[in-house]
Amino acid sequence: MFGGIPRPRVDVPEFTRCCFCLPLRYGLLTWGYLKMIVLSVIEYTLIQNASRGKHLSFEIPPIMILFMTIIILDLISTAIFILGGHMKHRLLYKVYYYYSIYFLIIFILIFVGNTIDEIIEFQDQNSIDNLRFIIAYFISYLYTTTPLILVQIYVILLVRSELLKLSNSNFQFVNNAAEGTRDLNRITAA
Repeated sequence: MFGGIPRPRVDVPEFTRCCFCLPLRYGLLTWGYLKMIVLSVIEYTLIQNASRGKHLSFEIPPIMILFMTIIILDLISTAIFILGGHMKHRLLYKVYYYYSIYFLIIFILIFVGNTIDEIIEFQDQNSIDNLRFIIAYFISYLYTTTPLILVQIYVILLVRSELLKLSNSNFQFVNNAAEGTRDLNRITAA
């Protein structure tokens, strides 16, 4: 794949428990339901604010429409994740796994872009009060976004562990109801 260049090998941890206490699949399902509830509340709040703004003749800002779209996509992917967790469906887990990786990359790019934008914006102003504001802004920004990034990385590693667990097991559904009707037909025919 890399044309003879040796690929670096990194050991990625494989988890058997979620948050060190719950079994992996149940912990991931709990995470999915909690995320679904939080996203639904946020989306409901955004929709209420947008509809209130329309009644007051305010134009809905494009950034709000973008946030609502991102949350709707996240709700859909979380629903896919929950469905995959209940069915132990490897493909649905994989879809969520790749979505989470892409979402994390986009989130980090937005984080870095916003940080650079704020540095450029405040670079021209050299007052002490402005410097205090910049420091307070970046500390609060780092305290809110860094945990989100770390939690997203942890969830990606958990989903990866569940994918590995599902690929190593030979789990499959068996339709015992169809076999029962065949046996019943054989008994009644005799």
